[in-house]
Amino acid sequence: MGVDLAAKMLERAAEQGTYDELVQREVTAFLLGHPQSFDVALCLDTLVYIGDLEPVVRALASSLRPGGCFVFTIELLADAPPGATYSLHVAGRYAHAEPYVRATLAAHGLVVEHAEPIVVRIEYGEPVLGLVTTARLASA
Repeated sequence: MGVDLAAKMLERAAEQGTYDELVQREVTAFLLGHPQSFDVALCLDTLVYIGDLEPVVRALASSLRPGGCFVFTIELLADAPPGATYSLHVAGRYAHAEPYVRATLAAHGLVVEHAEPIVVRIEYGEPVLGLVTTARLASA
């Protein structure tokens, strides 16, 4: 199942033929309407459009079954000072501080199993550093 607010993105997803169902809805609202419904959730190049991750991570944790897995990417907030959370870049995407992401996950019962630095895109000829993370909801 794929969820996106943008109709154009859903059209592109439909062209791929990968999804059994596509839903046009804001992701946090969608997740809140599906408690304990999923074993795996993927948010690849999605969280860059959300600053405060707390509401979406809370909703996501509620939508996972015990032991469920969350795989996602973020742009890293480079040289983040202690206590930093996120910052909006000129390109309209958010970068997040890794300690903030980890603390938000932990606050909702998600345990990081793997986090690996990646280049999420090339922008203006320069690599944009990010993180791909796998977190698991603690079993009941």
